[in-house]
Parts: sequence; C-alpha cells; structure tokens
Amino acid sequence: MVNGIFKDLLRELVSQALGAPGGVDALKFRAAHEDHLDELDKLGESHYMEKKDNKYQLSLLALSEFKNEDQRVESILYRCSHIFSVLRRIYKQSPGATIGLDQLVKEVDLPENQVRKGLVYLTKVPIWGGYSTDLLKSSNVSVTPSESILKYKTFDDVISQLRQWAKTSIFRSNVLTEQNKGISLFLQEIDRNGTKTSLSIPSWHCHLNSTIQLLMEEVYYGLHKEMKALPSMGLRAVIDVVCNDLVGDIGDFARKLSQLEKEKHITPKNKEILENVLEVGHASAHRGYLPELEDLRSVLDIVNHLLKEVYVLGIESKRLKALTPKRERKRQ
Repeated sequence: MVNGIFKDLLRELVSQALGAPGGVDALKFRAAHEDHLDELDKLGESHYMEKKDNKYQLSLLALSEFKNEDQRVESILYRCSHIFSVLRRIYKQSPGATIGLDQLVKEVDLPENQVRKGLVYLTKVPIWGGYSTDLLKSSNVSVTPSESILKYKTFDDVISQLRQWAKTSIFRSNVLTEQNKGISLFLQEIDRNGTKTSLSIPSWHCHLNSTIQLLMEEVYYGLHKEMKALPSMGLRAVIDVVCNDLVGDIGDFARKLSQLEKEKHITPKNKEILENVLEVGHASAHRGYLPELEDLRSVLDIVNHLLKEVYVLGIESKRLKALTPKRERKRQ
C-alpha cells in the first residue's frame, strides 16, 4: 500500500478522475504539484496509474486504496468486479470468443455507460486477448478475454496481483533513481558511445501472462544497465516458458521445439531461428559468453516476434474478423 505524499497525490488524482472518465489532465496536475514531480514519476512507473496522451489514467489498484473512504470508489470497484466475473464465466463457456458491448451489457445487467467505464479500468488488468481502442465513445465496442483470466479466481486475486507488481515496480524505480537520476526505468539505454537511445517495452506486452511480463521487464532492465549475460539467459528462459505454455514441460529444448513445429505453432524456419537464439542463451548460461549489445537486440527482436505471434496476433485477427461487416451476397 502507498502512504505519505504518494497516498495524498493518489487521493487527489482519484477525486479528479471520478469526474473525468477520460483521465486527469497530467500537465495541469503536474503544474499544480510542482514540488512532487519525482513522486508523480514514480507513481507513473508503478501499476497505480499511467500517463497516456497527457492524461493520468488510474488503475483499479489506485481505486482500491480508497475503497473505504469514498462510496463512489466502492461502487466502481463493485461494478468492475461484477463485469470481471461475467467475462470469466463467458470465457469458460466459450474460450477465445469476442464479446460485443450489447451482449456484455445484457449479461452484466448494468447501464451501458457504467459497463464502458468499468471496461476502461479493466483494460489495465492482464486478462485480455484484445479490445476496442475507444471503449468510452466507439459505437462498435467489443472485447476478447484471454486464457490468463482463468488465473484469477476472484476479483480480489486481480487486485493482489496488481499490488505485487506495484511493489516490484516501485522497488526497481527506487534503485534506478539512486543510481541514475533522470532516466526512466526501461525507457532508455546508454550505448557504448554514451548516446541515449530509445528502448521501450512494447505496449502489447500487457496481453502476455504475468510470468512472461516479469521476465521481459527484467530483460529490458538488464539491457538498460548494459548487462549482457543476464538478458541473454532471461530471453532463453522466456522461450522455455512459451514452450511449456504451448506444449508442456516435455523434456529438453530440442524436444520442445520439435513439438512446437509438429503442432504448427511455429514453422520449420522459425524453429531454426529459435535454435540459434537459444544457443546464445546456452552459451551465456554454461560457458560465460557475453554477447554484443547489437546481437542481444537481434535476439530481443526475435523473441518479441515470437511472443506477438503466439499471444497477440491470432486473437487480434479473430477480433478484427468479428468486427468486419460481412459482404452481402449478390441477389440473383
């Protein structure tokens, strides 16, 4: 839980957010709290809120901090809990199905505007295969829960997961602030010439399961600190988790990759590429190999491509297909 100035800032943000569904104006809020810009940055690096399009958007975790202080917050959390339960039930009945707003409104038996606002908060939770970009205003809203929704038996489990991630994020933020002030975690890398270059975690990583997300965060952190062996071994571990997720823990990497190819999760060419990538990780883990940063970037690109193809593109393709109007047959 947050306390001190962090809680005071969150309390004011929550108060403003209740009257601004699209988010709190970040520029104005920061200008009004000029003495606490560092604290706002740390909150922005946690799972309490995020800054998007110059708006502060709060998470369910931020709301949960004030559940007993404001009845409006309690009502929002109750509605989100109810929507989550319905989404989980629908997923168990029809895994991978895309759910239109009209169907969801009928299932949860709440006013449409409340469902839309609830979905906005729920998008900050890693339970999605895909969802419409403008949940508040679009006339054609749909959402697609992913299998990761099954990992959370109750809405309280979701909040507990967000709280755990927030603790990790704030700890890492504190370490980085002490070592290298002014550089946001995971967002910049100092190359060997001392030039700052962008190294951002892709936004679609929010659709990955929690284990892979945390591993990839550590990989990006390692690259940010110009580590070589640890990111290499971390990316090897990510591939192992993906294999176990898709075909189970059936043996060594050779057997797992062969099974991935057999079940058509990857092509023969993908298998060859992943074998080369794994060899880099094996060399770091067992032979003390320190790959060049440029080579690590290539490995990172390949692993990100695998993750996106396995966990994101298929579901997004189904969502797009469901949203696209069917072509009418020509009358004879």
